[in-house]
Amino acid sequence: MSGLLKLREELHNKILILRKIEHLLTQDKFERLWSDSDLIDKWAATSCVEGGKHFELLKWMRQHSSKELGELSTRLLRQRAKDLNITNYSRMTKGLLTTAIMNKERVWYDKSS
Repeated sequence: MSGLLKLREELHNKILILRKIEHLLTQDKFERLWSDSDLIDKWAATSCVEGGKHFELLKWMRQHSSKELGELSTRLLRQRAKDLNITNYSRMTKGLLTTAIMNKERVWYDKSS
């Protein structure tokens, strides 16, 4: 009987995770991020949903590239600055990080246009 109880508990936990994912997918914020996504971003979100990866989907939403820079935490801004090879990013305040990232991304966009 304990095997059956364990099986029921595992199923219950999976259902709870799927409900959390469903809750995320019904938010306006998710719809905005989804509409701003390219095919690669949509594929990443889809794989999170299909794999039942609630925390990965939350991470996808928090780090989505279309998110306003002002909405990002200082930690995420520093990570983005690091990815863009901005020097001395670890010593910058949130305002300086935002400005440096915008300038770096503008230069990158101008070169690719």
